[in-house]
Amino acid sequence: MKLMAGRIGEFSLNPVGCLPLQRTINGGTERVCAESVNQAAMIFNSKLSSAINDLNKQLPEARLVYLDIYFETLPYIQSPSLFGFEVEDEGCCGIFNVESGPLCNPFQLKICTDASKYVFWDALLTNYRKELL
Repeated sequence: MKLMAGRIGEFSLNPVGCLPLQRTINGGTERVCAESVNQAAMIFNSKLSSAINDLNKQLPEARLVYLDIYFETLPYIQSPSLFGFEVEDEGCCGIFNVESGPLCNPFQLKICTDASKYVFWDALLTNYRKELL
């Protein structure tokens, strides 16, 4: 029996250095994007794309696709107002911009009153609204 996957999509890293968590840890007092972290993400993405191309050559029956979310996400961070966002450097959830996941609930932490104004839901995840645009 021969098993095979027809199509597989692999997402790139996003601009990790611009996540609220990285801005807090590596962005200095101004909490700017950590460019060294973004550079590392771009290097990783380049190697991932090359690896996917190589696998496509080795496995002609499969179709692997590289899905670039780095350059798709960057405009939301660089020019949030163009997309109806007001806050790009902190998450809707949390106090110190390091919180994420299960900690983001009204019983544990501060949650903003209007999540649609924030590019990020928490310290690591983009707002679901970005995906709808």
